[in-house]
Amino acid sequence: MAHLIPENVTDTTDHIAIPEGQCLLGRHPDCDIHDLFDGNERVSRRHAAILQRGEKYLLEDLGSQNGTFLNGIRISRPESLADGDTLGICGVELQFSDDAGKQRPGSHEVVIDEDESSAHVMASIGIGLSTITPPERIAGASAERKLEGLVRLLDGLAASVESDVLLDNLLEGLFRVFPAAERGFVAMGLVEDQLPEIRATRLRESVPDLSLRISRTITQQVLNTQQAMLSADVQKDVAYSGSQSIAAANIRSFLCAPLIDNDGVAIGIVQLETHDASRPFSSQDLEVLAAVTPQVSLALNFSELHERAVRQAELDRDLELARKVQLGLLPHQSAKLDGYDFYDFYEAASHVGGDYYDYVPLPSGRMAVVLADVSGKGVSASLLMAKISGELRLLLATRESPADAVAVMNDSLCESGIAGRFVTLVVAV
Repeated sequence: MAHLIPENVTDTTDHIAIPEGQCLLGRHPDCDIHDLFDGNERVSRRHAAILQRGEKYLLEDLGSQNGTFLNGIRISRPESLADGDTLGICGVELQFSDDAGKQRPGSHEVVIDEDESSAHVMASIGIGLSTITPPERIAGASAERKLEGLVRLLDGLAASVESDVLLDNLLEGLFRVFPAAERGFVAMGLVEDQLPEIRATRLRESVPDLSLRISRTITQQVLNTQQAMLSADVQKDVAYSGSQSIAAANIRSFLCAPLIDNDGVAIGIVQLETHDASRPFSSQDLEVLAAVTPQVSLALNFSELHERAVRQAELDRDLELARKVQLGLLPHQSAKLDGYDFYDFYEAASHVGGDYYDYVPLPSGRMAVVLADVSGKGVSASLLMAKISGELRLLLATRESPADAVAVMNDSLCESGIAGRFVTLVVAV
């Protein structure tokens, strides 16, 4: 189901469903959408129409005096609509939303094309953390639309702390900035002889959900030169004419830009593709993408720091819980035995450790004092300490002599298969 979303109408935020077949827009009451234009004399009675042709939608101006605009450009013939496009009618802006054009879930089989074509593209721009595209360089009648999309995209990046959410927001924002984009993905781990990790994808309904084909020619050139690249008509570009991946995906135009970490190393790519020869990407589009990707790289670096901090916090909580459990295995108070005074103190070098002591009551009023030290430190030593605590208490209470109990404890440790560890243990009765 397709909808129109009013963008600059303050008294409504509802999604307006587009009826099947034909949707008329204008001031006449018979029009399917007329309430938005009440009192706006610049709008013709029957101003424009949205036509459904199978799974696609077209926008047509019906001979209006003041024109109908698509992404800031006045149309003179029926034009295809894509999810995220903006329709403009005499100051009223409506965003076209096509549910079928949203990102489709599911994994993609990754196929690497090992073509070795020479590297030549129509335009390229170096990427650096200081890359900024001045507003006046975002040329064309859709400049306002792109700037608005960029602001919303950057807001989405700022609101994201998880890398997966951040990358999904990135592609969603790029599809809003570049309505011609029909397919986009973010790939990481582009190492020779290894399949890349596809971190995010976005496809419009017009693109078949086939294997995700990635060209070595494109990715390696982008990564090696750290430049964003454009080909306005890949099928005619000599550099890529022999690329199996491009031919199989029927790509007409692409934008590809590297993601660079704080150390200046290219760690992945962002690529947008279109199959529509009538709406190829331009050099201005390349500048916009080149301006966005450094901000994405910064956001990814912050996201990685955040995720590390979250993991460390979780680890600290687990270690604190382990510390409390280990302290629970030790005596809560010193032993009481006539003629003797006992003093003890325990503090692990880290959260947990392999030191152990205990007071074990024995028959006939006797007391076994246990002192042990597991080799090493940390979690592994504390787990072995817990094993000794449980087993030795039982052995001392059930075996005929402390020596017998310690011998059985030794056999148990040897048979457990724990390699590279030993325990120094003393039992006094």
